[in-house]
Amino acid sequence: MSEQRGTGAAVLAMLRSRISDGEYRPGYPLPPQRALAEEFEVSRDTIQRVLNELKIEGRIESRHGSGSRVRATLPIHVATQPKVSPGRTARAQAEAIRDGQIRAPERP
Repeated sequence: MSEQRGTGAAVLAMLRSRISDGEYRPGYPLPPQRALAEEFEVSRDTIQRVLNELKIEGRIESRHGSGSRVRATLPIHVATQPKVSPGRTARAQAEAIRDGQIRAPERP
């Protein structure tokens, strides 16, 4: 896995966590792409790919020129348990948990 892909997966896991934990509340805007890129020390291209993935998952909605915001009504799978794709994303999330970047999901 390339370093850049791992970094993007870690950013994706962190933003999923912030949405699931309510740090980014439904209906509220996410920070601008430039601010996210600076915070995570990645390129805007990486942030755009991460935001696109969150949009595909139904966690955020975006409008050109208006930025991105957390969907007012999150899909059921988002509200109950973060979605983890198999493969690289699961490994990246495990690494982010191990490194203390995100909290481990609670077990039922």
